[in-house]
Amino acid sequence: MEETVQLNPGGMIIRQKEPANLESPLHMVDSYLTPTELFYIRSHFKTPVIDPTSYRLRIDGAVRKPVSLSLEELKRMSSVTRAATLECAGNGRVFLTPAVPGMQWELDLASDHPGGCVADFTVDDIKLVSKL
Repeated sequence: MEETVQLNPGGMIIRQKEPANLESPLHMVDSYLTPTELFYIRSHFKTPVIDPTSYRLRIDGAVRKPVSLSLEELKRMSSVTRAATLECAGNGRVFLTPAVPGMQWELDLASDHPGGCVADFTVDDIKLVSKL
């Protein structure tokens, strides 16, 4: 008897509900770029809930000048789009012989994405030259 595959409302294959672990449904991807809503999700922990108005990205430790940036400051930084391929190390684990422990992923944990909204800035832009 064939196993029934659970799908979320967006069509993603549910491997685990909490923390969220979802595989991209390859039959729905019609380009080398994976649409954001179909990008695989691999989580070891629950997704944190953040308040966008008080969120701060802190960069400190072995740096000359620690920096704390708000979400709005990050969004105002210049950005570029770059395609990138991400693949989970567990992709295809279900096919290994002998079987190994862990989430039994099939082949849907690789996605190509056009860069998202990651700010493109260099270490020099925010004067974070390592002390090391």
